Amino acid sequence: MTQYITPYDQLGDEAARIQAFLDAKWEADPGIIYDRLTVVSVYNSRTGQMCADAEYWLNEKLNATMLREMERLSNLSPSIAKAYLDTTCKEQRYLVRWCERLNRNTFHQIDAMRTQLSYQISVNFHP
Repeated sequence: MTQYITPYDQLGDEAARIQAFLDAKWEADPGIIYDRLTVVSVYNSRTGQMCADAEYWLNEKLNATMLREMERLSNLSPSIAKAYLDTTCKEQRYLVRWCERLNRNTFHQIDAMRTQLSYQISVNFHP
């Protein structure tokens, strides 16, 4: 199953490319909106997979840290041990959060583009 998981170092690069695309403005032309809607729909699916992949890498880091630091963690209170684990996995948590936000952003852009497309069609083709 792990053959389908995107390598950790590739996730950040892909997230940056998707973020740049989503940040770009688009024209209110029905053809452009339709083309962009098609691309963003693919990104919606991809970012969902990226969320799962990023969580996999977060869990891998948590597991490795817990195994390596088991003795130290057992001597800490549960809240301090959790805080320690959170800080050691901050990059992985950031990537999970970023992928989640990208996924939500694609959903909202799809909704906005459908609204714009409907408006453009009603304005341009209203008798």
